[in-house]
Amino acid sequence: MSRLSFMYHISKIRQGGKPLTRAGEVFELMDTNTVRIILLSVTAVLALLYLWLVNSSATAGFRLSDLDERVVLLEEEFQDLEFEQTALLSLKNVQEQGDAMNLVASETVDVVRGDNAVAFVVNE
Repeated sequence: MSRLSFMYHISKIRQGGKPLTRAGEVFELMDTNTVRIILLSVTAVLALLYLWLVNSSATAGFRLSDLDERVVLLEEEFQDLEFEQTALLSLKNVQEQGDAMNLVASETVDVVRGDNAVAFVVNE
């Protein structure tokens, strides 16, 4: 009913030819129920916005903690792979693999130097 009375007052002012000059005149035409409804609506919208922001920040916090745990696991895996690489590249392991493939170690190596190239020649 308050909307109808508000519209009734506006139509009366327009018919009289007197335009609204101040913002206060518009609020004078509004009754208390309209103001209450507007304030409750604004409060409800702000409350919903607050809840949405709190929920999204909490969700982001959980995502960050999951990513932190994943980073720790990947760092541990990287360290294990580095240890494995070091073990595979050790001189003892290379010699064992050479023996397993029946490779013969060279004893002498001659280096031929040119202008732009370097070549290795193995004398047997």
